[in-house]
Amino acid sequence: MDRGGLRKSDRLAVAAPRPALAFGTADLMMIGVALIWGAGFSVVKHSVAIFSPMVFNAVRTTMAEAILLAALWLRRESLRDAGGDTWRLIGMGVVGYFGYQLFFVVGITRTTASNSSLISASVPVLVAAMNGLFRIERVGARVWLGVLLSFAGIAFIILGGGANFSFGGETLLGDVLTLGASLAWAWYIIFSRPYLQRHSALLVTTWTVGTSTLCLWLAALPALGGIDWARVPAAAWWGAVYTGGFGVAGAYILWNAAVKRVGGTRVAVYSNLVTVIAVIIAAVALGETITVLKIVGALAVFGGIALTHWQEKK
Repeated sequence: MDRGGLRKSDRLAVAAPRPALAFGTADLMMIGVALIWGAGFSVVKHSVAIFSPMVFNAVRTTMAEAILLAALWLRRESLRDAGGDTWRLIGMGVVGYFGYQLFFVVGITRTTASNSSLISASVPVLVAAMNGLFRIERVGARVWLGVLLSFAGIAFIILGGGANFSFGGETLLGDVLTLGASLAWAWYIIFSRPYLQRHSALLVTTWTVGTSTLCLWLAALPALGGIDWARVPAAAWWGAVYTGGFGVAGAYILWNAAVKRVGGTRVAVYSNLVTVIAVIIAAVALGETITVLKIVGALAVFGGIALTHWQEKK
């Protein structure tokens, strides 16, 4: 019994931590990213019909890099501030941004949209697994449950749209390439954090996006001759401006800043929220049907996000 009249066991019971949802600035950043990317699907679809996918990516990342360099100058930062990490950031850009874009664009032409969507939704699973394998972040049972629930939610959403999965056979090469894209992005999420701890999210984003821009132009060279630049409509250019300014420059800065704050696993699970937002926008803007499976899937994605954020209140 202590002076306050409580036994030691009672004091421990009072002081015991209680579980609570922990949302903060990083979560608001990722919700913003999900909204930007979810709203950008229709814009990208329209623009890619005019440019080739690789050329469109090169154009929009060029616009993004111009914005990033201007922001870097306004903040009185310099590319030289990366110091000894310069070549590592270049490598991150080649693997994480260019590698992802290349594998994804080529892969999606050789598999079904359903397969591609489901494989892309595996990024949070891959991030959690790689974090555990390399012992970079602690991934507990609750976080794993949240990640897998989010992944299952995407499967329900795709099935709710009437799609079927068919892996192997004619889609095998495309499936493997799409999985390569997911692995490249997961690798970037995990291994970018040390550099984000040493440098600003803006500096890291400028280096990696700039590197991927150069690589994308090299990859786009074969398709450049088939484009009549004088006849490209204004809507396609505005699509490149929107997705370059918001979808690349703005969203990647927010993404990197969120990874810097809370780590890759909690951030990666938000990538599946993009699909939910895209479905909602398609229902409102295009009149697409919201099925029961889509609703169940969306709830599973939200539940998965909540579980990855459930922490002990101290």
